[in-house]
Amino acid sequence: MSTISYEPGDLAAPAALPGWIYEADPDVQALYVAWQAAGGSKAMPSLADFDGGALSEAFPRLLLARLAQTGEAEAFRFHPFHAALAAEDGSGNEGSGDGLDPALFQHIPLAGCRTVVAKRPPYVDRFGGLSADGLLHDHEIAFLPLSADGSQIDGILILAVELEPGDWRL
Repeated sequence: MSTISYEPGDLAAPAALPGWIYEADPDVQALYVAWQAAGGSKAMPSLADFDGGALSEAFPRLLLARLAQTGEAEAFRFHPFHAALAAEDGSGNEGSGDGLDPALFQHIPLAGCRTVVAKRPPYVDRFGGLSADGLLHDHEIAFLPLSADGSQIDGILILAVELEPGDWRL
């Protein structure tokens, strides 16, 4: 007869995972796990909770959307994550100012950003469209909210992954 021993904490229940995560692209799954780990027991992490260098290296196409109030309407300013970090720590100004032209990110539906701001949980969207070369490209896009105070969303991590043709998982 063999016995198995456990250290304290070994039996701690893992954080509940949303159903969509099991069907998501592996990069989206990995980013969600990093997002959840950074937040710990909080409802959502803040930008400061991340090891920015490691996250930038693991997800070079990661974007940071900042919410800006322009009069009565919400507007989103997009920054490559690595450039936003450089601006935050003072090592560069690539991520400062108004961000990049939103037209560069036409594959990012703004509805996903608005959904995260309104409902708060992470959100995954699927988007298909014609590229400039006339080919149909399908994307899976993760929108993960950030909050410094735990209540007001002040940023959204966005990762768009191009799917293989016909690879709509959900």
